[in-house]
Amino acid sequence: GGVDAGRQQSFHALFANVPAGYIELRPSKVPSTFLPLPCGDLLGLSDHLALLQRNTAWSPFFGVATRIALGGKAEDCGAVTALVADVDFKREGEAAALDAIASHPFSPSIICNTGGGLHAYYLLDEPLDDMDRAQRLLTAWGATIPLSDAVFDLPRVLRLPGTLNHKY
Repeated sequence: GGVDAGRQQSFHALFANVPAGYIELRPSKVPSTFLPLPCGDLLGLSDHLALLQRNTAWSPFFGVATRIALGGKAEDCGAVTALVADVDFKREGEAAALDAIASHPFSPSIICNTGGGLHAYYLLDEPLDDMDRAQRLLTAWGATIPLSDAVFDLPRVLRLPGTLNHKY
């Protein structure tokens, strides 16, 4: 349906230009569970997403940076394809979250409503594989997004597009 097509379009936009490494998919934030998808195998994405959706109690997440090793540390990251803002509704409400993103000088390439906030993705022209430079860029980026949570570390996992935050 529409959600699956939108999710696949988001993943294609984020990862199609990354020839090596893995997309980290997790059925939840539990670090011991890792479902790797080779970056060059986006055709297999629908099978991986079906596994993540099998249990409705799971809250699926994915690694924004690709992985070169199966782990959740900065040294396991391989490339960054987008800068991200995670603006929750819990602090100021949905209207303020929308205003915070709209007030930024750059418009997001992809925006996902998680039910508890907005994830805004600002695609880079080329994947950035210098992880020291990527971390500096992510840290500087974080200061430019009003109301954003601190999601500016390399191994960050975010809610899978098309799934909802049930915490609120």
